Amino acid sequence: MIRKLIKMCDQADRSESNDQRVIQVRLMCLGLCLMLCNCSLVIDTECQSKKEFCGESKESESGNESGEQAGNEAGEQAGNEAGEQAGNEAGEQAGNEVGEQAGNEAGEQAGNEAGEQAGNAAGEENNNILEPSEAYHNQECLEGCEVEWSGISSVEQFSLGSELSEDEQPIHDITVSAFEVSVSEVTVAQYSRCVAAGHCIEPSKFVEMTANQDPSLEPNESRTAQCNYFIRDSWSKPMNCIDYCEAQHYITWLSNELGVNTRLLSESEWVYVASDEGRKTYPWGDDLPTCEEAQLLGCEPSGVVSACSIAEGQGQEPKTCEMIGNVGEWVADHYQENYEQNNGTQEAVAFDISVCLDGFVIDGQEQLQAVVKGGDWRSSAANARPNNRVATPINIKSDRIGFRVARPIGF
Repeated sequence: MIRKLIKMCDQADRSESNDQRVIQVRLMCLGLCLMLCNCSLVIDTECQSKKEFCGESKESESGNESGEQAGNEAGEQAGNEAGEQAGNEAGEQAGNEVGEQAGNEAGEQAGNEAGEQAGNAAGEENNNILEPSEAYHNQECLEGCEVEWSGISSVEQFSLGSELSEDEQPIHDITVSAFEVSVSEVTVAQYSRCVAAGHCIEPSKFVEMTANQDPSLEPNESRTAQCNYFIRDSWSKPMNCIDYCEAQHYITWLSNELGVNTRLLSESEWVYVASDEGRKTYPWGDDLPTCEEAQLLGCEPSGVVSACSIAEGQGQEPKTCEMIGNVGEWVADHYQENYEQNNGTQEAVAFDISVCLDGFVIDGQEQLQAVVKGGDWRSSAANARPNNRVATPINIKSDRIGFRVARPIGF
């Protein structure tokens, strides 16, 4: 219909006629045109409105999409962050638990290893160090229980002393009668019999030696003690770490056991034996001692060795072992600054008063000095000469000092 009207309007517009019908058609066409314009305007306005609305919808939709995307991204980021934080916390907690478990296991393993090591060390120490009350010292003697003796010949005279030290002067002659001497220092086995019998005092256990017990140490220095009585498998080593009166107390027991008077050697007797009855400088000859003949400072292994284990250093006639080195030996003499009081016999220079009672040093006599002879495992060769004299308080107990015994000949 509209197309037909438009065609009529077009024909009327082209016609040059001005009759009433044409004019009517033209007026109708004008109306139609106005109507179409209004419609177009409405349509355009509506469409624009729709476009605006659609645009808003699209923008809203786009906003929704953007918001959704942003939300997703933000959510994802927040989720990631939360997840990461939660993961970290969970990981940290798990790590802590695993670390704690691993630490516990490592600690337990380390503890077990340390405990095992400490146990082994303690076991090893316990194998070597024993308390005096244990059966090791109370059982019957296992070996080397009896004292072995060697006969000493008499001599009209031999010279005692030297020019090397003032306390070794004056050089003088000594007359010696025959006697017997123990081949070795009294050993742990031999001394333990006296302890087991209940006569000898239980020896003191020393953890360390101080400068008071070992003059080679500095005033504030100390070292580990090597007291043989407390070391396993030391039956054959010299008894050390006992003082002058403990040695004398053992001798009282030994005298009762043997039924004959035994004693410490006098200084004169000791030098006589150590110089091969006055014929040599040392038991083996005149050569200075080395580690082949004596256990002295610098010899390896360091420490006290078993009795009669150094064959090259033994005296042959009489047979004696380790008179030089190993441990020094108490002799009976009261130390004097020189030999002025020596009467030319083999008798010891006696103390003016009693110094011992039942194995103890009598109170007030602790600083009285006896003589120690022979050097020891911490002595130099120069200090191990038979004539060298070491003044030692009678209450000193040192792992450097032991003793040897004598008795009349013929028993």
